[in-house]
Amino acid sequence: KLWVGIYATADLGTFAKVTDMQNTAKGEIMQLGIYTKSTAFATSQVTGLQSVLTALQTNNKPISCAIISAEISATTDLSTVTTNLHGLSSQNVSVTIGQDGAGLGYKLWKATGKSITNLGEMLGCVALSAVNNSIAWLGKFQVAGTELSTIAFANGQNYTDLSDGLITNLDSYGFCFLRRIQDYAGTFHNRPYTCTLTTSDYAFIYNNRTIDKFIKNVRATVLPALGSNVTVNKDGTLSGDSINYFKTLASAGGLVMVGNGEISDFKIIINPSQNVLSTNTLTITAQILPTGVADFITINIGFVTSL
Repeated sequence: KLWVGIYATADLGTFAKVTDMQNTAKGEIMQLGIYTKSTAFATSQVTGLQSVLTALQTNNKPISCAIISAEISATTDLSTVTTNLHGLSSQNVSVTIGQDGAGLGYKLWKATGKSITNLGEMLGCVALSAVNNSIAWLGKFQVAGTELSTIAFANGQNYTDLSDGLITNLDSYGFCFLRRIQDYAGTFHNRPYTCTLTTSDYAFIYNNRTIDKFIKNVRATVLPALGSNVTVNKDGTLSGDSINYFKTLASAGGLVMVGNGEISDFKIIINPSQNVLSTNTLTITAQILPTGVADFITINIGFVTSL
């Protein structure tokens, strides 16, 4: 069970209520949306939220994906946007600037003059998807219906009014939005970026969701052994029985994800030389082989004289 939370606020001076929400939900919120209407978007919102999420993770109450609905109504021309979200270190936070261009979202935009965004739709897609799925998967996440058949950005500019180069720039800055694909009908997401380096292991929402689920699963299967005895050999190294016992516990959580196709494989490592007698701490290392995502497919085509 993965809960979804929505936090609507006019004041982003503090994210303390995010912690309150997670505590009330007993740590079960895994996806969170932050909707703002009065405070213009700034990177300080991203970093401030990440500090709260990091603290929650330290206390074993992680929120894997927090999406900020960027208030950019005062940005009349998106070509003036130069903020690069990939320069931040906020791996659990994403920022959406997509918006409906002709339906209810558009009417709300016209009535309020405030960014509405596709926050609810994006949050729903993330929650619906398997943890290792990218919501940019065209065949699985076509989102146009009564809403989002016409798409825009959260400053009111229509998607079709922007040049390909400008759309590419916004994508390269790490913003999330809705897009069209040539020769493929529908409305789709661009890549589900997080606000961190593109070279990071956690550069996309699905990376964080996958590893957080692995941690949660393994923690659940190992917790019953907390406070248990650990036998050692005459030289103080861990006995084979102890190593096999804890490996079996830790593996149980990972095997579920392999069976579900959420990861490709994993490995549990326990160093027999660690000094549990002195530290009362058993260290277990888990290595995860994730599934890949085909964000780009290259097809090499050419004429030949024979086959």
